[in-house]
Amino acid sequence: MDTPIIAQYYREKEPAKRRELLEQAIAQEGNTEENQVRKEVWDARYGMESDLGGRADGYLKFWMTIEFNRASGNRLFGSRSARKSLQKELDQVSFHELIQKSELHRELVYRECEHLVKLYMDLCQTDKSYNTILCGLVTMKKDDVKSKLKNDIYETTVKVPRDLGMEEELALLTKAARKVFGNVPMVAVFDTAFHSTMPPKAYMYAIPYEYYEKYGVRRYGFHGTSHKYVAHKAAEYLEEPIERLKLITCHLGNGSSIAAVDQGKVVDTSMGMTPLAGLMMGTRCGDLDPSVVNYLKYTLNITGHELDEILNKKSGLLGISGVSSDKRDVEEAALHGNKRAQLASDMLNYQIKKVVGSYIAAMGGVDAIVFTGGIGEHDEIARAKVCHHMDWLGIRIDTEKNEHPVGDVCDITAWGAKVRTLVIATDEELMIARDTKEVLEK
Repeated sequence: MDTPIIAQYYREKEPAKRRELLEQAIAQEGNTEENQVRKEVWDARYGMESDLGGRADGYLKFWMTIEFNRASGNRLFGSRSARKSLQKELDQVSFHELIQKSELHRELVYRECEHLVKLYMDLCQTDKSYNTILCGLVTMKKDDVKSKLKNDIYETTVKVPRDLGMEEELALLTKAARKVFGNVPMVAVFDTAFHSTMPPKAYMYAIPYEYYEKYGVRRYGFHGTSHKYVAHKAAEYLEEPIERLKLITCHLGNGSSIAAVDQGKVVDTSMGMTPLAGLMMGTRCGDLDPSVVNYLKYTLNITGHELDEILNKKSGLLGISGVSSDKRDVEEAALHGNKRAQLASDMLNYQIKKVVGSYIAAMGGVDAIVFTGGIGEHDEIARAKVCHHMDWLGIRIDTEKNEHPVGDVCDITAWGAKVRTLVIATDEELMIARDTKEVLEK
């Protein structure tokens, strides 16, 4: 059983304060074998100096390397170089060396792993960017944050070790995470999963192939949970097996993406390696000539971080209109004669139309087009302009039905049109619940 000082040692987050507590314990209890090993583990974990001064946390560095690549959707961890890279970081903190010394060493390294998991949880819960949504404007509910944490920790401590074939090497980390969260099943539902069926010709970028092999640079797509839900909902409504349908699902909101779903499988999607690509959005620029990035960086003499802020948070509808990132506000301003607002609206509608047309060509036809998301479900003007002058493709909508859609699924197709046009209210939470149930029942 821990003494009060040692108990505080395992609650303390700051490396320097932890060292002070350990020294206090040694002064009061003597340099016992346990305290000797604790000091040895502390030295290994905090042996590197931080660039900001003080001691760097080697355990947290290892964890965040995995977390960064997990969150960015990279497939770095599927490569041989990834295993070597992570093994190198483990070696820097003498992870396996200490474990193999004795059972006591193994136990105290395990306790540091528990400390690491709790530290990560605390950092996430106090980090505004982690526990808020809608560009930091809305704070997530505690239960939602906890659920998100469970998913992220599962990915880091269970899935990545399994994918790398490092389950044995990282067993202590996995065990620690499970102890912190108890025996509650942890299921990760990935927003990119539905797009995993894309063929290489759709997801590859025309850059040196080695960047894909080494760093996982490719198109991943996002909003997969929503695209999957509305695609299956459309098939259900049309009373056709999804395997017989060619669908284009348009998730349009503050973040927007379009997917081409052929026989139940995504063959292309508009977002890329990150959610910045594809259509212009509320504050994101969408597709951009890569040379524009360098031009702005050097012309404005700004950092990469500052440029990222511009492209992600100051562009899109907001950047063009100068009014708002909300399409409703932009449309309102356009109706009152604001030319920039009208331009922003026209640009987005035009881009949606282009992508829809290209996906019809890619699939060799389409059976139904689905609109969903905040804009897709509620902006009749956008739907009308996207479908305007597409009669030759068999796409025509009923004006009255489009202006007053009713129900979770509303068919706004005009009489005689060959292609069905549907407005479907997405339900990502239900889709996540279904996927979770499927995983748990396997």
